[in-house]
Amino acid sequence: MMNIQLLARLGVREKIYFGFGGVLLLAVAATIFAIIEISTLSEDFDRYTDLAQDALLASEINADMAKTQMNCNYAMSPEFRNSGITTLGIYSSLDCI
Repeated sequence: MMNIQLLARLGVREKIYFGFGGVLLLAVAATIFAIIEISTLSEDFDRYTDLAQDALLASEINADMAKTQMNCNYAMSPEFRNSGITTLGIYSSLDCI
């Protein structure tokens, strides 16, 4: 009841100023919220970039290990053993050592 009487006593100019002040307060609050969210978004993107780089590195390691396994399997195969090539000659081309 007291607030209604106080509001009724205010003139049009004061009501407009209070309304404009409320809008400015909302705008400042929205700006602060946006800045905080953009900062958080930047941190999330940095974490995603690190994760993507780690996944790429893991994929490269996986490919290298598959190549090494194929080379070692070939080096231990009967076809290779009967080919007459010495193991010293293949160490430079195979990754199984």
